[in-house]
Formats: sequence, structure tokens, C-alpha cells
Amino acid sequence: MTDQAIYAGPMDVPDVGTPARGRLPVLGLLVRIAIGVLIFWIIARSIDISGAARVLSGLDVGLFAVATGLIVFQHIFAAARWMSVCRTQGEPIPFRVALAGYVEANFFNQALPSTIGGDAYRVLRARQAGQNFGVSVVAVFVDRALGLLTLTLMAVVGAYYLSQIPSAALTANVLAAVIAVVVGGAIVGALLSTVLPALRRITITRPLYWLSDGVARVFKSPVATVETLGHSLIGHSITAVAFLVLARSLGLSFDLVLAFVALPAILLAAAVPISFSGWGVRESASVVILGHLGMPAESALALSVLLGLSLVAVGLVGGLVWLAESVMRQDETATDEARPASAALAAAGGPGPLDEEPEPDVSASLTPRKREILAHAELVADSRDAWITKNRSYFADDRGTMRFLVNEGARVLDLGCGTGDLLARLNPSYGLGLDFSPRMIRIARRNHRGLEFRVGDVEDPATMAGIDGTFDYIVMSDTIGLLDDLETALNQLHRFCGPETRLVISYYSHFWEPLIYVAEKLGFRRGQPQANFITDTDFANLLHLADFEPVRSEMRQLVPMRLLGLGTLINRYIGTLPLIRNLCLRRYIVARSLRAQTPRDMSVSVLVPCRNERGNIEPIVQRMPRFGSRQEIVFIEGNSRDGTYEECLRIKEKYAGEWDIQVLKQSGKGKGDAMRKGYDAAKHDILMILDADMTVPPEALPRFYRAIASGKGEFINGSRLVYPMEKEAMRPLNLIANRIFAWLFTYLLNQRFTDTLCGTKVVTRAGYDRIAANRNYFGEFDPFGDFDLIFGASKQSLRIVEVPVHYKARVYGETQISRFRDGFLLLRMVVFAWRKLKAI
Repeated sequence: MTDQAIYAGPMDVPDVGTPARGRLPVLGLLVRIAIGVLIFWIIARSIDISGAARVLSGLDVGLFAVATGLIVFQHIFAAARWMSVCRTQGEPIPFRVALAGYVEANFFNQALPSTIGGDAYRVLRARQAGQNFGVSVVAVFVDRALGLLTLTLMAVVGAYYLSQIPSAALTANVLAAVIAVVVGGAIVGALLSTVLPALRRITITRPLYWLSDGVARVFKSPVATVETLGHSLIGHSITAVAFLVLARSLGLSFDLVLAFVALPAILLAAAVPISFSGWGVRESASVVILGHLGMPAESALALSVLLGLSLVAVGLVGGLVWLAESVMRQDETATDEARPASAALAAAGGPGPLDEEPEPDVSASLTPRKREILAHAELVADSRDAWITKNRSYFADDRGTMRFLVNEGARVLDLGCGTGDLLARLNPSYGLGLDFSPRMIRIARRNHRGLEFRVGDVEDPATMAGIDGTFDYIVMSDTIGLLDDLETALNQLHRFCGPETRLVISYYSHFWEPLIYVAEKLGFRRGQPQANFITDTDFANLLHLADFEPVRSEMRQLVPMRLLGLGTLINRYIGTLPLIRNLCLRRYIVARSLRAQTPRDMSVSVLVPCRNERGNIEPIVQRMPRFGSRQEIVFIEGNSRDGTYEECLRIKEKYAGEWDIQVLKQSGKGKGDAMRKGYDAAKHDILMILDADMTVPPEALPRFYRAIASGKGEFINGSRLVYPMEKEAMRPLNLIANRIFAWLFTYLLNQRFTDTLCGTKVVTRAGYDRIAANRNYFGEFDPFGDFDLIFGASKQSLRIVEVPVHYKARVYGETQISRFRDGFLLLRMVVFAWRKLKAI
């Protein structure tokens, strides 16, 4: 499902503007502070404050810093929860706004007495990002309610734990009552707008309806529910770990279980809005709950105070971020006031030789968002190549993967080419780069004179209509995230596609958005305009809508830095492992145009490698069905001892009037050598392998022909492991090994294989020529012949399709395969494939 299907449309909440400040918030804040001071005074009368101070004096500052860092880190997941909530309300906010808003809100919550609470500040932050004020209020309320609900659900474990302690029965009952109220309130709140829609028509109850509708929008979507509660659970869990680290920093005996039992209840108490920033209430709750768990009152008070100090430190971090953001906004405002967008674009070109050739102005037809992206591109154009050099490890890995996916010497169209560095690295026979930034194109032309570059918008039909011919590869490196209409843009690309054309899209995983934001703040990544949020599922859906079919995908770069060579080793040997590779930064998708795949009437060469198969030669010809526009049978005899070669010659003469038959004698050894000899001699469009043992019957070949001639696949592999086999067709040990190797090669090739060892394989002449032309990448490594084709087809991103076959028992001769000797060879193939296809 897409986001449009998961999330509801915009809320019908009026934009009432940003409310003005008044005296009531100040009075409320003073009352909260007074109550906090009163609660502290009561605690001081019953607890030895000097004892708590002694516990605090033994603080391990290093562990305190670690705990504070963990609390800062959990804001990433809190921000992700807020983003998910905003999407359900129909007005999403960028992740950087959500994260900055959460971190800065701590400044107002913890560090300074302020007339604005943290949640009110988040409303203001969302409002500045363009969100409707009414929606902002609802979203922040719903976000806070979901955080409280998750905390309450976590507290269920604590309530049960405390109920087992006789002295804690009252505390457990109070906690259970709070849990019941919060959970019940969540249920009622989510149902209220549905059960009582009339609330919307009454002025005094309308806000209650909007809040209820906001909660309901989250729970109506299973995806949104899992996202929000999942992010919240992870965030609270990280805080519990930080609580444990704080306890250890004071030298207290405490474990993770107790942290998960105590902290939710303590935070629930601190959420009661009767004291400033939770001070006082949190300390009281800590003394009571931790006391039930066996911690002395002085230690519990010290630990709670330390938690508060950690939150103050986090608030100070938020204050620094707030100050930095304020300065940046002032600078941007001053720049905008001093120089309008049109002047900025004109000045960005700068004087000098790059401005000698005037370029077409594409800005007039752009949307406001695209104009902002264009302005950014113009401003960073001069420093782009220096930036690539500065981050050479990241870009070298990315360019290396693109070179792996795109053959040298091909015709390449690079959409969104920037300064042309990627296109140049691909070393095309003809390369055309398109970008809507005139400054980028001028730099590209200066630096890469052997390539062609044009100014134009990828989404402009007139621009695309001006490009002639078809290409072997169409490259979109990070371009897809900046387009306004992805489906329309992809639909325009079919005009450049032939049957073998490959669309190569590279993008980054949004799992990394929190770290990317931090990297931008620290200067490790250049700031970028807001990009489209596209998941792997969205990619598949968009390609399907635009009639493109994904044929392979890659995930690379677990560590986007060299780190003295350690990052390279991790990316090569750890980042490519199953499950772990899903955490990688870069995503690569290779697709083909379905509109270019038209059914054709093609000619066929059936290649039959044969060694000691004399009794099967004539039955093969007798049972061979007719298919294709023309057909030939090519026997490649491998120095048999039973007269197979002589039998092939006899059959060729006997059926000369009925069949076009070639007989070749192998000079080398192995099936791989035989197949290469046969491919060189074959005359027709489709090349089929049929093993001479006829365990895959000749009658199955028309199904392979239909699969490839219809365009459904470009490399067709037989699968013997779908239908039941004849008795003794395959020994049990072979069957087990086949299934294991199928799983391994599915992982290695990123395309599904159920039977890599089936001898029946079909490829077009064009596909085989591409494999053969790039065989030097793998070398002469394969004595079987199967893996030369499989690895080559995967490397060339051919569409691989499997055709199930009925596997028969051999009726003549003996198998040429040794289970153990060839089994070890297959293991070597696995290692070889991993090195050449994964550890690159």
C-alpha cells in the first residue's frame, strides 16, 4: 500500500493563526514551581538530604554523559512518532523539523522557566514549517497521548511486579488504576468522534471532536499504529537503559529488569502537570517505587535528581540547537531580504568563463518547490566536485556499485547529472547528461568534454521530446527524490527504451534519515532541499504504475566512511550479509520497460552437450517438438567412449531432410567448454540447452520458448524441484544440496532461484552476447557451464524467470556428476559468487 492509501486526507481544522501570549501561562508556571518547591520541602522533612548528597558526590561523570547521550538519542524515535502522527492528520512535516522541534522543546521544558511549554513550542515549530495551526495542536496532543499510552502499557509489567510485593500493594493498585484510566481514555477518545459525530456541530465540543478524530486517524491505519507505538516503545526503552546507566554512575546495585519496572511508573507520575518540569512529583514517585524495590530512600532521591539533571543537560543541548537554528533563520531572512530569488540565481552563476554560453531558462515552468531546488543547485554547483573529493569514500563506493550495474562502453542517459562526475565514471560510448541547473551543466561541459550535456527539466515533456534514440542504460542517481510527479516522469522514459534497456535508480534508505540529519548538522553531509519519502514498497508500486519491471536490487554502504579501511571491510564483508544488508544506506533498483517487451516469432538453436550418451541421441531428435520460426539442433560431443560422436553423425545424415543438425566435437574438457563451443556455432535468435540424458524431456522446451519469446523473461532457468520427481530421478542427498544451493544463490544474486543446477537454460543471442562480452569480469571459472550463464545473467541484470519441469529418471548411461567432488566445486562457486557479486 502507498501512503495515500494508508493515511487519511487533511483534517478539516480551521487555521486560527498563532495565539498571542497572555498572563495565564505565567501564573500557571508560577503555581507549578510553587507546588514543586512545596513537594521538595515535604521530601526533605522525611529523608536525609545530606545522605542523598553523599550518593551524588560519587558520580561517575563518564557514565552520566553516556546516559545523557542515550536520552538525546531517543529523541530520534520520538520525532519519528510525531512525523507519523502528522502524516495521519494529512499534513506531514519534515524529519529535521520534527527532530529539532523535540530537542528544542526540552530547552523550554527543562532548562529555563518559560511562558511556553515544550509542546506549545512544537506547535509553533510545525506552524513555521507550514502546518495548519489547528492541525499542529491536534498532532502534538495526539503525539503526547500516544507516548503516554505506550508508557502506560509498559507500566503494566511494573504494576504486576509490584503487586507481588506485600508492602507495595497500595502502589500497585494506584498504578493499575492509572493504567485503566489511561487505556480506557484512549479507547473512548478514539471512538468518540465516530460514535458521536454531532460533537463537531457544537462550538463548545468541536475541539473535543477534532482531538478524538486525530486519535482515531492513527488507529484506523494498522501501519500508522505500528509505526507510532513502535517508535514510542523504542524511545521509552532507550530511556530505561539510560536510567540504568545513571544508577550505575552512582554505584547503585540495579539491573535492567528493575529499570523497566520502575521507570514507566516514575515517568507516569512525572507526567502529572502540577509541578515545573516534573520536579518534586518525580522525586516523590522515585522514593516510593524504588523503595518498594529495595533501594534506600536517599539513593532513590539521588537517582531521581540525577535523572532530572540529565534532562536539564538535554534541555541545554536543545537550547544550543535553538540558538543555532535562530541564527540560521536570521541569516536566511537577511539574505532573502537583501537579494530576491531571481537575483540569487543570477549571482550564483558568477563571472568567468563558465558564463560564456547562455543557457535556456527553465525556471519559469517550475513549481515553487522545484525553483527552491534549482536555487540550491546553482548555489552549490561550484563546490560540488570539492565536496565529492572531501567525501571520497562514500562517493567511491557509490560510483563503484554503479559501475558494477552499468557496463562500460554503453549508451547512457544520465537524468539529473549534476556536474557529470558519475556519467564520466561510467565510461560510456555515448553519454548524455541532463540537468536543470545551468551552472552544473557548464561545469560538466568544462570538465568532461567527451560527453554531451544539456540544460532541461526531467519532468518537462518538451525537454524529453528533444532527446533522440534509445539508450542501453537510463540512470537516475538521487534524482527521483526531487521530482514532483514520479509516475509521469517515469512514463516519459519508455521512448528511450529498447528490449534490453535498463533503468538504474539509486537512492538512500529513509531508515538513515535521523543520522543524515545529524550528519548535515555536523557538516559531514551537505544540506539538501526536502526530498520525497520513498520506501522500497513505494518504488515497486511506482515502477508498476509506470510499466517498469524491477529485475534486481542492491543494498550497499553500512558504513559510509572509510575509517582507516575499517569501513570498507565492514561494507564488503558484513554489510552484504542477510538481514544486516537491510540496514545499508544506499538502495539501487534496476528495472526494464514492459512496453518494450513485445512478443516475437524467433528462431531457435537447441544445444545438446553429450558424452557417453549414444542411446539418447536418436530419441532426442524423434521427440523434439517443432517451435519457433526456424529451428536447429546442435550436438556437442565430448570425447565419448561409447561411440556417441559416430551416432551423432549417423543421426545427422538420417534426418537431413527433416532437421537442421550440426555435430561438433569438443576439443577441451567439461560441459562449460562444450557450451561455449556450441554458442559460437549456433545460428539462431534463442539459445537453448538440453542435457542429453533427457531427464528434462524435449517436450518441455516449447514452454521455455514461450517464456522468452513473449518477453516475460530474458534468461529462463528450469526448475526440477516444483513437481514430484520420478523415483530415483534424484538421490536424497542431491535434493537436499540442491535446495541449500538454491537458497544461497537466491541471496547472492538478489533474484529468486529454486534450482540452479537444472541443465535446461535458455537465453537470447543478444543476452548471451552481453554475457560473453563481459565475461572477463568473472573469468574462465566454471567447468559446469551453468554458473557462467547464471552469474553473467545476474551481472547484466537480465530478467530471470524459472519454468517448472517434470524431472525424469535416466534411461540410458550413467550420470556424469560426482556428488562429493562436484559438491566441493559448487561450494567454491558460492564463495566465488560472493566475492564477485557481493564483496565488491
